[in-house]
Amino acid sequence: MHFNTPIQQIQIAIATAIIQLFKTDLVPNQVLVNIAYPKYAADYTCAIALGLASSLSTSPFPIAKAIAQYCSQDQDFANKFMITALGKGWLHISMTASYRLETIVNLDHWIPEPQNIPYSGDLDDGAYVYARCHGLLRLAAQARLGSPHLCSHQFDDEPAAIALLLQNLAIADYLQSPSIQTWRMTRKLRRSLITAFLDFYCQCRIFGVSADLAQTRIYLISITQKLIQAIAPSHTIYKPYL
Repeated sequence: MHFNTPIQQIQIAIATAIIQLFKTDLVPNQVLVNIAYPKYAADYTCAIALGLASSLSTSPFPIAKAIAQYCSQDQDFANKFMITALGKGWLHISMTASYRLETIVNLDHWIPEPQNIPYSGDLDDGAYVYARCHGLLRLAAQARLGSPHLCSHQFDDEPAAIALLLQNLAIADYLQSPSIQTWRMTRKLRRSLITAFLDFYCQCRIFGVSADLAQTRIYLISITQKLIQAIAPSHTIYKPYL
């Protein structure tokens, strides 16, 4: 089952813009898109204009501005993303609130294919995160707060919630990448997810908040539990209780 991640869609849109505007051959996976949040006030950043500047004999900003304008004219893209060109030629891209909610639902429904995840040779807190997610979901069910499979109408704009969503999406993108998985990148992504979840756990309550907000946070917890297992070393099965 394929999950069309935001990064994949951004890569396709930017590659299409470059091909149409500058008649330059480019495939989407050549467009490097990285998480920008929380360092910058955007979900993602892309420096493709800086790489094109020398071959096009122009400064990066006009290239970035043209790409942003082209992408924004695509209504489907504009419904999902906001893209801005910055002075040095960087592109900043953020998901719209409605698309963030849609992405959370789709990510929750997505079932990752079994992976041959390399073992990194060290221990981390993946088992703790998995068990903590299980405990929170059980408490939420007992309190009848909601279900990880119900609809929510409010995205959580708490910085820790945004960061957790982006780290989960990075793992979804990695698990579907045609590139060879390495233990270094796997360990980096797993550690980033663990850190993001622990921040979320400290800062985002599921009790004493609105029903919609609690529902969105339950989604994020459910997704995190699924993906911390999906990116665990092969044959590692985390237990719901420590």
